[in-house]
Amino acid sequence: MGLLGRMRRKRQATKAANAAAAKEVEAALAARKAREARDAAFARAKASDAGTPAEAVMDELGPGAVEALCEAIGIAPASADALVMCHTMGVARMGYISKTEFEAGMVSLAASSLDDLAVAISRRKAQLAASTSGFAALYEYAFAFAKEEPRKKIVDLASACAMLELVMSMRSESDRKRTDAFVAFLTSDSCTARALNHDQWSSWLDFIDEIAPDLSNWEDDGPYPVLFSEYVAHASRGE
Repeated sequence: MGLLGRMRRKRQATKAANAAAAKEVEAALAARKAREARDAAFARAKASDAGTPAEAVMDELGPGAVEALCEAIGIAPASADALVMCHTMGVARMGYISKTEFEAGMVSLAASSLDDLAVAISRRKAQLAASTSGFAALYEYAFAFAKEEPRKKIVDLASACAMLELVMSMRSESDRKRTDAFVAFLTSDSCTARALNHDQWSSWLDFIDEIAPDLSNWEDDGPYPVLFSEYVAHASRGE
């Protein structure tokens, strides 16, 4: 290779290196801009903690701030949208969102602002509703999220019923009606349960998917908890 050829190759290599460096700088600037936007979004929500005990915890949104966050993005605090948001952020405690959880959720949703977050939650909700495994993960999270304390193994009946109706609102009309009937049983005098454990909670999703709406394929000696035998007996009596 002659001198001119070597010089040409060197110029091309230098040009490629400069282009790569420019892209790295551009990516770094974009990442910093996105991080600053997320920080601003967090601070905007955090302002609603002013005057409350949660104000002193700077890296966490308290109940007032979480409610304000939901209002800012146009969702109800007690809604499937809010549940999807908390699930995506990995929120561990109902009513509180740490800055780490908030940022992780924003990154997962590719959102830099609250406007981005509103659109992204709607999109993620549709994705979870359409995915068997995705919805199953959300359903599992809902039980843990409804517990008063992580160590507890049960959810009180009122909270369980409310969460059950909330998460199942993302399913088909038929599934929602069946869930309404199950909740009606749980809150009736025919039900002796005062709380739901994890096995009972998870079994409802299996029941919906495996047992026909008219209960024609129900087997008394099946793998379901006793609570479901009581429910089937209740439903068969037309109560």
